[in-house]
Amino acid sequence: MTRKPYMLVIAALAVGVLFSACVLEYDFDRAPPWTDYHGDTISAIDATGSARGWGGTVTVTLDVINGGIENVRIDARRETPSHTRELIQLAQRNASLFNSFTFLDSMTGATATRNAIREAGESALTSAGAELD
Repeated sequence: MTRKPYMLVIAALAVGVLFSACVLEYDFDRAPPWTDYHGDTISAIDATGSARGWGGTVTVTLDVINGGIENVRIDARRETPSHTRELIQLAQRNASLFNSFTFLDSMTGATATRNAIREAGESALTSAGAELD
């Protein structure tokens, strides 16, 4: 019998232990530092912000629950869809992950729309009570 199957099992177990240690280290119930979340109190806010994009006004609406972004709706219907579709999808997926729109600064292409989404998102966060740097 060869050692290859045993080495694969040992490697898989090592990866599993490493991954579980990372997951256990992160506190999923921790609210972002700019919130006033205290225990079981549920606070829900719909916050909206707008900014000027390439083709017109871009509006970002956030569902903020217990200080974290739960849902992002971006209305950029006057922007060029072929240039902005992926950018809008990326912003909608990742804003709730990062509780921020600063990750858009590293994106290239559709610069006016990107800046409008970031500004509108930060405006919505500010209206929800966030203190941005």
